Amino acid sequence: MKTVKNIQTVSEWEDSGYVLPEASFQRWALAFFLVLVALCLVVLVVFRVHQHNLLRLLSLDPVRAITILKRDLAIAGGLHFFLTFGVGFYCVWLARRILHTGRYPPPGMKVLRKTIIRHGSESVKIVWGLFVLTGLLLLTNGAFVILWQCLSGATDWVQGGGLP
Repeated sequence: MKTVKNIQTVSEWEDSGYVLPEASFQRWALAFFLVLVALCLVVLVVFRVHQHNLLRLLSLDPVRAITILKRDLAIAGGLHFFLTFGVGFYCVWLARRILHTGRYPPPGMKVLRKTIIRHGSESVKIVWGLFVLTGLLLLTNGAFVILWQCLSGATDWVQGGGLP
């Protein structure tokens, strides 16, 4: 590994094997993260209240409760579907850029911390990791299909259809 001394510009850092973060990007990423955490906390509180109401309704009218649960699952599944495809698309796009340039991070990519530039087989390992991550994300969409089928069967069972 090279030792780095008295380097002043970003291009000199890239020549030394590193990419430096930009302070404005770090601030933007921190703000985005804090807003995301706040949003998740709000969703968690709303979900807890909704869960309590749904459990009460389950004892009074199970068919309606399962219908509401199926609607909620459809909404969550749709959001999950678009989120995973968005992240998967970004991972594939990034993997193609890495393969095209032969290095990670590709030129012009913003980073959150000082990042070593990786070339050759090291960058190909990152590409494979991105492809595996994309595949796993897309497989999680199958969980919503399985849950939907289970709830559909539960609705039939509660309405008196019995077990298959």
